[in-house]
Amino acid sequence: MEQEKSGAFILKKYKDKTPEQFKFLQRQLLDYLSEKNMKENPTCSYAKFVQAKFPAIWEEYIKRG
Repeated sequence: MEQEKSGAFILKKYKDKTPEQFKFLQRQLLDYLSEKNMKENPTCSYAKFVQAKFPAIWEEYIKRG
């Protein structure tokens, strides 16, 4: 939080995104999951994070085959 206050980065919330921005972020996340082949390691910390916080995106990823 100190780094955000100092301007080192800007913290943005998903709820503040437009539908178009959220779709873009969803595509990026799906592409990253595919690139890292997370199906092969669904218990890694990042895969578990996505499963918990973005279950619809995880399901879409699994459906892609």
